[in-house]
Order: sequence, then C-alpha cells, then structure tokens
Amino acid sequence: EGWIQGKNYIENNNPTHTSMVYGKKLKDDLTVSSAMSFGDEMAPSIVLAVHLDRNEKDQLEYKEHFEIVLYNKGVNVWLHRNKNGKSHWTKTAFWKFRLEKNTKYVMTVTIKDKELTFSVGDRKFGYAEGNLPDEFYVGITGQEGINRFYNFRVHE
Repeated sequence: EGWIQGKNYIENNNPTHTSMVYGKKLKDDLTVSSAMSFGDEMAPSIVLAVHLDRNEKDQLEYKEHFEIVLYNKGVNVWLHRNKNGKSHWTKTAFWKFRLEKNTKYVMTVTIKDKELTFSVGDRKFGYAEGNLPDEFYVGITGQEGINRFYNFRVHE
C-alpha cells in the first residue's frame, strides 16, 4: 500500500488506489497543478474532496469528491458520491485528445466561482460545476495501474 519513492517522482503501489491530500481545507479561487505520467491507459488524477472521514481501519478517506483524470484519451471529470453505503459516480465533463503513455504532462486545475478550468500543455478547457462546495481538500490519486507524480502545487 501507499506510495513508492522514485528518484524524482512518487508512484502508486500498483494495483492499489492510492491518494494523498493537502493537509488543510481550501476555499474557492485557487489553482492546483501536478506534473504526472501514466503507463498504458492509466489514470493519474487531481482530486477535490468535500470531507475526510476515518474508515474501519482508522485511515483517512473521502467519499464525496471530484476526480480530474488524465489518461490516454484526454481528461475525464468524475463526481463520486456515497449513497446508502454504496459508491456512485457520474462523469460531469470530458475532453478528448490523444496523450501518450510514459510521457510527463503538467495538468493545471483552477477552481473559481463554481467553475473548473483545466489545462494540459497549451490546451485549455472549462465548465460550470454547480456541485462544487465552497471549501474542499485538494490532492492526487494514482489508480488503475502505475501513475507517476513529479510534483504537486497549490496556488491560493
């Protein structure tokens, strides 16, 4: 479980779903970015989590959250919710373009006035997201295979 430290990156311990969040809640009107890469069709993500709760193993986890997912066919945005103890997710936006495996990309996410704006390289996309809370935790998730993260930045 957890992260594996490489020379200039961290990667998730495949095949686990591994996350890390910034230690305090932040308010709307900020930018987060991460340099990341993926193997094959994998899914490194920037995460916006509404709450952090402890599970039965006393580990912190989030239930309601957004994942902004980078993969070989572009970017997907997923809203995850927990209803009656079961996880449900909805794709709230997608952005299709070709990305290559084992290539470092910088993905930037700006959150302002209930809008999400993303950039990957010189591409930029945004949409209005009424489900965004006023405060949230931000972080990264590696899942569905090996994902590498070279940095993570928060700009308030």
